[in-house]
Amino acid sequence: MESELDRISVSLYISNKKLAKHLLEKQVISATQLNKLLGKESILLGQLLVEEGFILQYELKIALLEQQVSRKKRGEILVEQQTISTEQLAKSLRQQAWQEEKNNTYNISS
Repeated sequence: MESELDRISVSLYISNKKLAKHLLEKQVISATQLNKLLGKESILLGQLLVEEGFILQYELKIALLEQQVSRKKRGEILVEQQTISTEQLAKSLRQQAWQEEKNNTYNISS
């Protein structure tokens, strides 16, 4: 069921999309710059974990170094190192998937 907030968000998105297309056509801004301003860049799991406060930046760096050696996934490494719990990993993966879905739903280039 669509809420009033969802309807307003979609309406604002449509009017902003027209403005965004105009800015792109006039080459006032690039698509990359626009997507960055709109928060449409892919969120990396490590960044999300840091933003959520589950890990510190240095813990992410350690996991990234380990990933280069082991070729394991970052989340798997962080759980194995007991830096995060499986619940924290699952929550962050859901958040990442939601963000990707939102980005695909409101793709500015379509």
